[in-house]
Amino acid sequence: MNRATSALDRVVVTLIALALLLGGAWTVAWSQGWLPDGWWSPRAFLLGPVPWLDEPWWPAALLVGGALLTVLGLVWLVRHFRSHGVQALSLVGDPHGGSLVVEGDALASGAAASLEEASDDVTRARGKVTERGGRAVVDLTASVRRDADLAAVGALCDRVADDVVRSTGRSDVACRVRLKVAPRAGRAPRVH
Repeated sequence: MNRATSALDRVVVTLIALALLLGGAWTVAWSQGWLPDGWWSPRAFLLGPVPWLDEPWWPAALLVGGALLTVLGLVWLVRHFRSHGVQALSLVGDPHGGSLVVEGDALASGAAASLEEASDDVTRARGKVTERGGRAVVDLTASVRRDADLAAVGALCDRVADDVVRSTGRSDVACRVRLKVAPRAGRAPRVH
């Protein structure tokens, strides 16, 4: 899904979920008589000759229906906007059948630290592991100095990305590095 489609999808889902939430909350409040009289709080709906509208269970049915609409809207919002972060990655196992697992945060933090420590041109780096299209993606963002040698930084990013993919041993892991210009001239040189 490209960015425009994803943005449209999120807007539409948000509007539908908000309509469900507001409709459910309004139905609950109206069925309980919590709303003052007005055009948005009618005393009754005129649906024609429907005999069950006068039944004593009707307000309770509206209450349950409104509560279900509210819960449905909340669940829809939460499930649709959940984080796509990867908590752990299983690595290629050892020949004895063992199971190797690396935490997503540890892998991303290690790659970011490697990127940051390898060059003085990189002032800050951070990372996370996300899932996109069924693949685990190590997403790194690095800030570089304004006068950085971009060719050298690009080669460094390629090397770190190759190291990340090779270290997992999996063909479905990718690494993406985004560079941005640091807001300041950079930090003081490191003392080793």
